[in-house]
Amino acid sequence: MSNYCINCGEPGSLEPVKEPENHEAPFLERGVFNDTEASYSEEQEVTILCCGVCQHEMIDLPSAGSSGSALFVVVGRVCDEEDVLRFVKATSSDEAEAKFTQMIKVLQDWNGDNEIYIEFCVPLSDYQSFLIS
Repeated sequence: MSNYCINCGEPGSLEPVKEPENHEAPFLERGVFNDTEASYSEEQEVTILCCGVCQHEMIDLPSAGSSGSALFVVVGRVCDEEDVLRFVKATSSDEAEAKFTQMIKVLQDWNGDNEIYIEFCVPLSDYQSFLIS
């Protein structure tokens, strides 16, 4: 199976980014919220690919997904706050939005009254269709 860059469209140009000897593996934040500990995120190893033509870096989707779940790109905010982008691991867009909502309440000190806006929630795999070459 041939790969291609989502930035420049060049086929077969992607190679894994080499991990520096004195550095931990690249990690991707995933949306897991634990109410009892009031903490956000766990880390999951992923492979980062780099295009040999335009040097654009991207996540290797097969290394990021597992067991029926997918990564969703979610952007949202509490009213009057800045938008936040997160990659959320979930089995559906509803689950991804729910996990994101729990995270944003803590991150942006939600007061219980202000509205929470989800600007968009799209499976990361759908971004191949957004390629302009």
